[in-house]
Amino acid sequence: CVAYCSTMGFSIAGTECAGQCFCGNTISQSQPISEAACNMPCEDDSSQICGGSAALSLFT
Repeated sequence: CVAYCSTMGFSIAGTECAGQCFCGNTISQSQPISEAACNMPCEDDSSQICGGSAALSLFT
């Protein structure tokens, strides 16, 4: 997701629900939540965490 977003010209990548990827350049209307909410292993690499239910792991 991070590589894809970067290639597409975005500075922020976010993963949610183990496999959904979101890209952007700004973060708006968000609130910090506990890291424990990001608890789903990534579909392609289960050693990494890729968000949770209604929770994005963000990468810049």
